[in-house]
Amino acid sequence: MLKSTAEKVMIHPTANVEATAVLGDGTRVWHREHVRDGAFVGGDCTISKDVYIDTEVRIGNRVKIQNGVSVYKGVLLEDDVFVGPNVSFTNDAFPRAFNDDWHITSTLVRRGASIGANATVVCGVTLGPYSMVAAGSTVTNDAPPTRAGDGQPRASRRLPVPSRSPNARGRDARLREPVPLRDVQRDLEGLLRTQGILRLARLPHRRSGAKTGAWA
Repeated sequence: MLKSTAEKVMIHPTANVEATAVLGDGTRVWHREHVRDGAFVGGDCTISKDVYIDTEVRIGNRVKIQNGVSVYKGVLLEDDVFVGPNVSFTNDAFPRAFNDDWHITSTLVRRGASIGANATVVCGVTLGPYSMVAAGSTVTNDAPPTRAGDGQPRASRRLPVPSRSPNARGRDARLREPVPLRDVQRDLEGLLRTQGILRLARLPHRRSGAKTGAWA
């Protein structure tokens, strides 16, 4: 029987939580997880099916990680982050099967940021507070706070901060005043329609070497 480091943690019987992993109160670990020794997961998190959390990964409170995500060493997820299904993180800027001298390149996902399904976050970037990455994106540049974008060389748009985020205005002076969640959803849906973010397959082919990860 695997040990839990907190009294109020739910660990599914098929999950593998190694002995020195730390899980905060209220966190739920679902089917076929693997949480490595030395990983830290905060309180009230939801770790969905088939998630891998590497050694020394740090995950804040109230984080939701959907199915099929691997969070590798060097990735830091702050409080209230959402990670959609099958998001890919990396930690090696120059991956080779035979490179014995590689070193970890870190990635920081700031408080309240959201990453859509099947997005790829290339290591070495910072996703700003309350930024939003569209589904299917490849992110190679930093994302400014409260911006929505798709990793393509097109304009992004500033998003309001959800009112459910406690003390949001005090965390970052650059953030807008909190607004109702329904307004955030409407604003995002309008962006997705006008910018074609959900229709990535229809985008024109980029020339080789074209810059990606643009955020206006």
